[in-house]
Amino acid sequence: SSGIYLAGVVRAAEPPVILSDEFGDVYFSLLPYGDPPHVREAFTLDETPSFDGAIAAQIAAAREQIPSGARSVAVAHAFVIGGQVSESEHALSVGGSDQVTAENFTAYSYTALGHLHAPQRAGAKNIRYSGSLLKYAFDEACQKKGVELVELDAEGMASHTFYPLTPRHDVRIVSGLMDELMREDFDPLPHDDYICVELLDTDAVLAAHEKLRRIYPNLFTITRPNINVNR
Repeated sequence: SSGIYLAGVVRAAEPPVILSDEFGDVYFSLLPYGDPPHVREAFTLDETPSFDGAIAAQIAAAREQIPSGARSVAVAHAFVIGGQVSESEHALSVGGSDQVTAENFTAYSYTALGHLHAPQRAGAKNIRYSGSLLKYAFDEACQKKGVELVELDAEGMASHTFYPLTPRHDVRIVSGLMDELMREDFDPLPHDDYICVELLDTDAVLAAHEKLRRIYPNLFTITRPNINVNR
């Protein structure tokens, strides 16, 4: 009734969510994370599939419930081969076996993916990760976070517009020597952001954390890339 649809358990006969616009119906396949043993149980398969085989089984069952030629959208939790990963994401398995091919989703007008934190396309312009709404690790500091507004025309062709979000506190990496960092005019950006300081001094710096926290109250960590550099 609130317009929110949830699907968190793999089921063999998960019905599509059907929404309508001025051009007719759009069929949404909700595809939860398909752990291979759970997919084997749900679909009564003889053997445990690969991750790619598991998502293929889910999609095959979902497509059986969508009329031929109808506009359709897949909403899936999956790691598509070639995606840009971040250090805060949990690995789904070991050695890349959790990755699936983008070709699984080609029957859909658009595929909205979740799992990877960086906004990005995944093998085709109509298969995309919107990314996380916030930065969850310092290797995401340069990522542009936001939301994708996706529109389907009468033929099912998808267009998308990215709208960036501005957080209350950004996640940033600030680099410099201690003397530079202590200057009031060194960093013009908000000092209450979540900060990793890349301290470039080659010598030991006494009470570095205490001194820097006076400047950056939300200081998370200090790295010392030059501490062992031979001079």
